[in-house]
Amino acid sequence: KVDLNRIDETVTRVREEHGGLEEEERHLREMYDGLDRNLSEMQVDGREEDRMQKRVENVEKLKALCPGVHGRMYELCKPRHEKYKLALTKTLISYIDAIVVDSDETAATCVKHLKDQQLDVEMFLPLNTLRVTPIDRKLRHLHNAK
Repeated sequence: KVDLNRIDETVTRVREEHGGLEEEERHLREMYDGLDRNLSEMQVDGREEDRMQKRVENVEKLKALCPGVHGRMYELCKPRHEKYKLALTKTLISYIDAIVVDSDETAATCVKHLKDQQLDVEMFLPLNTLRVTPIDRKLRHLHNAK
């Protein structure tokens, strides 16, 4: 009878230890999964940062190649006050990354260069082809309009 009690105690102890190991394994797997997700996100962020850096370099190369390249829309359009930043961004969202150039000839030269160098496709806004409706002079003098 003594041996049966000892065996039961040993079995109970082993089960408790085994249960603790299962819990520790589950915890370690969760930590591993979290670290794996973080690593994946960091790799994506790194690739996005590299892509953005290449786009900046592309514009600098185009500026050196063609004097008619002015820059990206978001570099050129800065609101006078921070409170207008959201409105400006929402208005220009389709063109915010576009490269502003002086003419469609300059845009064509830039497109050819990007294609020859096998660089990313870009959107260009040639100033000579843009149609702008002037603001009514009466509206220019409105203050605090809502």
